[in-house]
Amino acid sequence: MSIVRNFAFSAVLTAANFVFPFIVYPYVSRVLGVDKIGACNFVDSIVSYASLISMMGVVIVGTRNIAKARGDKRRLDSTFTALVFINLIFTMIATVALVVATYTVDALASYRKMLLIGIIKLWGTFFLIEWLYKGLEDFKYITIRSIIVKALFAVSVFVLIKQSEDYVLYFLLMCLMEVGNAVFNCVRAHKLVKFEFDMHSVVELIGPFLILGVYIALNSMYTTFNVIYLGYVYGDTEVGYYTTAHKIFKILLAIYTAYSTVVLPHASSLIEQGRHEEFKGLIRKSVDGLMLFSLPVVAFSIIFSAGIVNVISGSGYEGAIVPMMIVMPLVFIIGYEQILVVQILTPLVSDSVILFNSCIGASVGILGNILLVGRFAAVGSAIVWLASELAVLIVAQIFVHHFTKIGFPWSSLAKNVLAYLPYIALAVGFGIISPLGVDWNMWIGLVVLVPYFFVVQHFVLKNPIYGYSLGIVKSTFSKFAKR
Repeated sequence: MSIVRNFAFSAVLTAANFVFPFIVYPYVSRVLGVDKIGACNFVDSIVSYASLISMMGVVIVGTRNIAKARGDKRRLDSTFTALVFINLIFTMIATVALVVATYTVDALASYRKMLLIGIIKLWGTFFLIEWLYKGLEDFKYITIRSIIVKALFAVSVFVLIKQSEDYVLYFLLMCLMEVGNAVFNCVRAHKLVKFEFDMHSVVELIGPFLILGVYIALNSMYTTFNVIYLGYVYGDTEVGYYTTAHKIFKILLAIYTAYSTVVLPHASSLIEQGRHEEFKGLIRKSVDGLMLFSLPVVAFSIIFSAGIVNVISGSGYEGAIVPMMIVMPLVFIIGYEQILVVQILTPLVSDSVILFNSCIGASVGILGNILLVGRFAAVGSAIVWLASELAVLIVAQIFVHHFTKIGFPWSSLAKNVLAYLPYIALAVGFGIISPLGVDWNMWIGLVVLVPYFFVVQHFVLKNPIYGYSLGIVKSTFSKFAKR
């Protein structure tokens, strides 16, 4: 029952992660323009890269090991202290590296002020200790705190950001949002844990911390590094196009990521307790949930990409349309990849396998950036990202099948694709003959998709997650009606 409650809170947080960017980003993209948005995202990608050095694998290792230790107070305290200690050392190293790069790399000279502001975000990320609350499955607190901070950020943006020259201030607000979350977390943490230094815990955790950190850093070769490389080769405008497509994608993927985040600590607990059949049942539910969500989102967002970009970002972002069409299949690819890596391989503590996966993805990413970005700019970056994630998925699936005999859900995927083919054909045909603009086409396509989704799920696909969710909704409405 806890996973249902946690997913309910995570769903609320996901709605907030969808609503707040959908409110703020259209305003900011219009006020700042594609160049300034590109500059902010370029600097943020560099700071995020420094954060990768700082955080390494602490989010995954922390969530997993806190979940395992939460029944033992002494073990919980020593695990928490060891992770903070290791994280502190790497944050100091990352800070020095960022400052040195800021003052020695000529290409970064014009961004110096923003990069120094980014140090605030770097340390805010360290003090965030979000992995503690995820490991303890305290998703109610995470949700309430996040919504409060996001609301304050949104209000600040609308009050303070009035012209394109305010882009540095906008970046500062982005950094302060991280600090705001960290302040709440640190104040609350002293009620949950205390510092209990144990060198044995440090030695035990440093290996997974480094291995998973390298995994995350290598993964960034086709996410964060894409932005840095694109900005270095082409400048802020192309970065603005690519990151706009990336931003829209992240808003849509957040819905499934919420479920995956809830599953990790629960799956780790099941493995720790030897409840392997329940673990496999949890994975089957994850696949059903992914199929329920991803296919209609991918179809809709590719067909109506021009309308989505125009509604969210406004005019001047037409260069983001094709990159968005290319990256949208990643909603399914990364969603399934999260099942393989986050929900299966991570709880099984297959860290070396995860590292090998990241090496494959990074190799494809580096080679792709060299071959494609210079010729195709933002479109090339989108292709590289798609190819890299696909490579990681294939390798991860091979290892998962070897360890657990869980194979790729070909029949379920084919069934879902066939079910949505009539909608795809209708939407594409309508887009070709419609005299209306791309915005109206998108809204009409959405209005048609919603009832089509319910009819297909109810009468054709009969996805267990759909039936389960519908039962919860009916039960909730019934309780309110009785009151």
